[in-house]
Amino acid sequence: MKRLFTLMLFLSSTLISFAQTTGSFDTTIQFMSANRTLSVYVPTNYNPSTPAKLMICLHGLGDNSANYRNYLINSLSWNLHFPNTIFICPAASATNADFYYPAGHEAIIPTAVNIARQVYQIDTTEMLLQGFSLGGRAALKYGLDSPSHFKGLLLNTPAIQGVKNALNVYPDFLFNYANASQIPLFITHGETDYLYTAPIDTCVEKLILNNGLVRMYRYPGLGHVIPAYNQMNQVSNIF
Repeated sequence: MKRLFTLMLFLSSTLISFAQTTGSFDTTIQFMSANRTLSVYVPTNYNPSTPAKLMICLHGLGDNSANYRNYLINSLSWNLHFPNTIFICPAASATNADFYYPAGHEAIIPTAVNIARQVYQIDTTEMLLQGFSLGGRAALKYGLDSPSHFKGLLLNTPAIQGVKNALNVYPDFLFNYANASQIPLFITHGETDYLYTAPIDTCVEKLILNNGLVRMYRYPGLGHVIPAYNQMNQVSNIF
């Protein structure tokens, strides 16, 4: 009980410290008995009288939350293409760790949502879960396990670890394809990103066989990166 009270005090002080903050910034929270970074972007014209949309964004293996937030906002200008949207990029437990490792650490996703809702006015009907590479695989798994938590999944080259992973051969990392009809999915993949062609195609087939609300776009000449928004502006139609 004392530990919970201490955690609540810490979270309260953390929330207050950035309650009035807009633009790009990082904050540290206590999560699973360790410090965890949340890299945030809040529109500079944020107005609490107009509830903001929310996008939780999961980085790939070897990256970190700040670099990923800066890539989405500074390089891809997603703040312009997704107006009135707050972006929160949580860090994985380690630079070279999946969001599902150690077990239970995927709870950073709902934790980030709850913190955003405590600080800002959020339109809970307009929340997306996004992920790139191994972060995209984690977003796919979380979204299929909890389809009511988000309006949709935006998956940029979800790094499914082989066709067997897509076929649920590995019991420690299963995709709940039975829920595919309950949440829209928008998947992008570069044509020259050969490593993930067969796993993604297999995954998409499984989603479709389960009446999945899925669109997958493959981009000529594109490697293991997120496409420019003008190449994936169909995303507004599915969400």
